[in-house]
Amino acid sequence: MARRWLGAASPFLVVATLLLAWDGATRFGLADPRYLSRPWVVAALIWEWTRSGYILPHVAATFVEVGLGYVCGTVAGMAVAFLFFFRPRLAELCDPLVVLLNAAPRAILAPFAVLMFGIDLASKVMLVTLVVFTITLLSLSAGLKEVDRTIVDNARVMGAGTSDLTRHVYLPAALVWVVSAMRISIGQAFTAAIVCELLGATKGLGWIVAAGQSAVKPDWIMAGLFFAAVIVVLIDVAILAPLERRGSHWRVF
Repeated sequence: MARRWLGAASPFLVVATLLLAWDGATRFGLADPRYLSRPWVVAALIWEWTRSGYILPHVAATFVEVGLGYVCGTVAGMAVAFLFFFRPRLAELCDPLVVLLNAAPRAILAPFAVLMFGIDLASKVMLVTLVVFTITLLSLSAGLKEVDRTIVDNARVMGAGTSDLTRHVYLPAALVWVVSAMRISIGQAFTAAIVCELLGATKGLGWIVAAGQSAVKPDWIMAGLFFAAVIVVLIDVAILAPLERRGSHWRVF
């Protein structure tokens, strides 16, 4: 029982330890609070922004950017992964491009996204879409190759065509890999949106971080990153992790 309680409480103990270390470093001169702020200062700012509603438009702006790009990237990644799977020649032709896209840090494309689409919604959605698309494509492509060939051969013997295999074999198998890719890409999606907002935005969590940086307000930077981290954790714990656990029980490979 004690071990179970300790396991459940371990994440909170880690967070508490980090906060104490942060406070101790600034209190005893190991770190400059002018550049790192203090935990209680950041906590007070978070509470004030939450109480006054100041943070809500910024959270909503970033959430919309991530949400649109997340859906577009996931759907596009699934579509291209299935296309490459059923068209191996096309996959071989596009493989160098996919490798290059995966090797290049997508965050460095943020300046080009801002230059091409401006500082409004489009640039953030495009960058998030690219990030999620790449992760989904690579994850699902690997997953489709691991589908049990015995199941596929048995289905073909029973008269299943390409559409039947896609609907009854490959798609159920793909959902497990897609959810896994979604768990990986959610944090990357918020990172891409915030980086793009740092370069140009009128609101959003990245705008808050940029404003804190330009005004030398580390508490603003910490608070903005805190809200981004909380949103990612809530989405993962409340939605994506349960979906992945549920899907793993009926995988077909």
